[in-house]
This record gives sequence, C-alpha cells and structure tokens, in this order.
Amino acid sequence: MNIKIRPETVRDYNAISSLTYTSFINWRPRDFVDEPILIDNLRHNEQFDPDLSLVAELNGEIIGHVLLSPFTFYMKGKAKKGLWLAPLGVDPRFQRSGIGSQLMREAHRVATEKGHDLCLLCGHDTYYPKFGYLNKLFALSGAKITVEAPFITDQGITERAILKQDLAWVRSRWLEVHSNDALANYPGDSLAQWYSHSASMKSSVFHQADELIGYVKYRAVKGLEIRDFLPAPGYGELLLELLLNKVSSSEPVTASFALEADVVASLLPNRNRYPIQAGKRVNPAFMLKVLNKTDEDLRAYCQAVLSNSENAGVICFPSPMDIDD
Repeated sequence: MNIKIRPETVRDYNAISSLTYTSFINWRPRDFVDEPILIDNLRHNEQFDPDLSLVAELNGEIIGHVLLSPFTFYMKGKAKKGLWLAPLGVDPRFQRSGIGSQLMREAHRVATEKGHDLCLLCGHDTYYPKFGYLNKLFALSGAKITVEAPFITDQGITERAILKQDLAWVRSRWLEVHSNDALANYPGDSLAQWYSHSASMKSSVFHQADELIGYVKYRAVKGLEIRDFLPAPGYGELLLELLLNKVSSSEPVTASFALEADVVASLLPNRNRYPIQAGKRVNPAFMLKVLNKTDEDLRAYCQAVLSNSENAGVICFPSPMDIDD
C-alpha cells in the first residue's frame, strides 16, 4: 500500500472524527465514543501543533490518525517540553497492517525534531512498549482521606466557575503547590486550560468576602474526587470540609487526591482530623517515553520509578482531557 503520512489540515477534521469513531466503537464497552470529542478539545490547547496531528492517507482517504498534544511538565520545579499521545486510531479495515506503527514512528520523529523531552499516554500496555514506552511510569492518584461527618458549613464562602481574572492567582498558586512534584502536568496559561470540559467535573474558585482563597477541580458523586487542590495558605482544611459537605452521606466520606501525599499533608496540617492514606494508583497502561536521551532528570526519574513505583509522579489530566467519565 502506498500510504502517505502528513499533518492534518482543517479540511480533514470531519474525516478524522468519523475515522476515530469507527476505530473505537467496537472497542468501547458502550455505544458512546468520546475520543472524537477529545481531539476537538485538545485543539483548544494553547500549545496545539498541527504538525503533531498526523493522518495516514491512502488514495485520498484518511485511514489512520495520531495526535500528540504539547504541554509543559515539571520535574522538581524544572520545566520540560512534554506531550500526551491520545488518541491513535486506524480504520478497522486496515488494522494490523502496520499503519499505526508508521504513524507512531513519524510522530515521534517530528516530536523529537521539535525538541520535546517526553511523551505520556494511557493505553494498551503490551502494544506501546515496542515504541519505547515504559510501563507504570506515573500515577493518577496519590492519597486519600476518610473523614467523619459533620462537616463545616459555608462560613460566608462563595464558589463559582473559574474566570479569566482568576488566572494569575491560580497559575501562581499551582507553581507553588506543585514545585517539588516528581512529575507534574502544568495545565497552561489560558482559560481554556483550566475551565471544566466535563459536565461532571467542576473547576471552581472560592472567595471569602472579596478574597480569593482557592481553586479546586473536583467531582462529588460517590465520594469526593479531587483532581487539583490549590487552597490559599491556611485555607486547605476549610475548603476540603466545604467540598465534603457536597457528598450526601451520614457515613464517613472518602476524598481521593490526584496529588502527592506529602503535598496533601502540607495543605491539611491537622493530622488527627485528616489522617492521610498514601498510595499511588499506578497501572501498566500509564506509560512514558523518553524522547530526549540526554536529559539527566528524565533518566533519573525513570530509574527511580522503575525501582519503586511509589516514586511515580502523580498526574492530573489537563482540563481538555476531562471527558472520559
């Protein structure tokens, strides 16, 4: 087959969406396929690069697609040029014919040429290692707390969706809270990187009087899932209790955090009220590929995690990826 691999154009959007739906509909355990929406959301990314959204074309028909989305990552406060690989799709008629491999190799070549240091993905744990991805290289949660009711009432605190005028405070606080993380995904500088892209996920700021006292990305359904937690100094326990109040239950409520346990501990110093259970949710599907072989920080990180999964960085997905609910 004479396959042409090239960057996407705007005119390809419809074909890519149709291809992605077709690629995933039989793999998903339900009828709804969210990968086409994921691609659309990731085009909102302030660092979006169409050179890293590649299609495989055969006789004018798009039969494969891969998207690498650039983000800034931090390792112990040092910025790294990183990527998420999501998704990779091939028309079922042409699967297992090497088209996915061609797309992967070209995407990695372009990414390396553009100076990216690393690439992360959540995917098939036996397929991607042949392209240099290492299994169990990051976690999606790092700590949880089980708290007895009753919880604090509002205390004059208001909650609303994040707005553009909040960004300077929120970005600055993110860098403070995550400054020592082993690996952290910085959401970005624009509002589209911070507001919720999911109906079930809230991206809220909290005020007491006129003072901004925190930003939290969370979901309160069967318990409390906290994706990011950026309280102003001294307000962590108050904000957590307000969030716990949103979970309707007379029983103890568990809050899980996509943060390092020591970070959670620094934000919630009352150890008696908030006994923190450390434990990272690491899975073989959580993979990382080193693109910059000369980066000593990356080399040291991979060695540390491969020797002990508790050294894995805890990743909070950027908001455009909050669709797989």
